[in-house]
Amino acid sequence: MLLRNHPKLQHQWPPDWIGLYNRDYKIPAGEKPERLIFVEESRWEPAIILTARYQGQKITAAINIEDAQFRSDLCRILQENVGKSIEGIGSLVVPL
Repeated sequence: MLLRNHPKLQHQWPPDWIGLYNRDYKIPAGEKPERLIFVEESRWEPAIILTARYQGQKITAAINIEDAQFRSDLCRILQENVGKSIEGIGSLVVPL
């Protein structure tokens, strides 16, 4: 199954990106960020924190997942794909 179509990621993928405010810079929607640069499992919330690059800027998103095992497995998969495009990651076939 493609990561973007996984039922546990419904309304979570693609993530909602946030970044520093700049009048001349528009934060992307969807799978537009060029590449994933950092992934970590949150210590305070049941979430995975993603940092990506878009037009030279760092942007961040959180994927909230209550299922601890699924969250851990997904975090590992995302960490293994740091450096790839968000669109490419969404197209991964995942065995979860």
